Order: sequence, then C-alpha cells, then structure tokens
Amino acid sequence: MAPHLSAPRRGLALLFAGTLAVGGLAACGDDDDAGGGSVEEYCALAVQLDDIGQQAGTASDPAEFERLVNEQYDLAQQAAEVAPEEIQADVQTLTDALGQVVDIGDATDWDIAAMSEDSDFLAISQDEAVTEAGDRVTAYDEQNCGLPSDGGSTDTTGG
Repeated sequence: MAPHLSAPRRGLALLFAGTLAVGGLAACGDDDDAGGGSVEEYCALAVQLDDIGQQAGTASDPAEFERLVNEQYDLAQQAAEVAPEEIQADVQTLTDALGQVVDIGDATDWDIAAMSEDSDFLAISQDEAVTEAGDRVTAYDEQNCGLPSDGGSTDTTGG
C-alpha cells in the first residue's frame, strides 16, 4: 500500500511547503520592517516551517505526520503574526488553510490516503484564494529573501 500513499503524501507536502510558501526560506534580507511585521522574524520562522514541511512530506507514520503538521501549524500561526504587512493577509490565508488541514487530519485519524481523498481537503487544495495567496507569498519571498520559487533547497549559509 506504500505506493498508494506516496502520491497523496506528496500532495499534502505540496500544500504545506509549496502553497504555504515555506519551501526553502533561508538567507532572508536585512529589512527590519516592511510596514508591519519583521522580515527577519518571518524568515526565521519560515526556515523552521520549511524543515518541518520537508519532514511531513516524507513521513509515513500517521502519528509522526500528525506531530509534524501540528508543529507546522503552530509555527505558521506565529509567522502570520510577524509577517510583513504587505503579505500578512496572504500568510494568514495560508495559515487558515493549514488549520483546516489539521481539522481534516483529526477527522480522518491522520490517515494520509483518507486525507488526500477528503472533499474538504480537495477544496482547499483547489481554492483559488489559497493558490493566489501562495503565489504572492512566493513572489515576496523571492524578491525579499532571495529564495527560489520551486521550493528547492537553498543555501542556508547566508546571503
């Protein structure tokens, strides 16, 4: 059954890492403030979110997957609080979507295949507002944090 789980797990990981625009946040810019929150705080949280998202994307144990997603949701809430004003609403939209995924996980006992087939999950993953928010946050991250848009690995040594 593992091959059946790999595709849904990748889909969930894409929602977390890709749509939530946390893939690869590392060497963020030096801007202290972009009109609202702190770029440095936002980027620091985003690095943690990326790491957890990567782990969640490969987790096969439902209990580990649940732990990672809940940890990611807690960090996403913190990121939404410190996000620079120009992306704060978009980060909040993505955080709210992740909160809905947590609810779906709770309702399905964190069965990855069941989650990926859940109609609410499918609605979130196809929601234009979520997709557009993710696109804007990704563009912001590219421009202000020097991050790749593909969610690939980044140089974490600085930059």
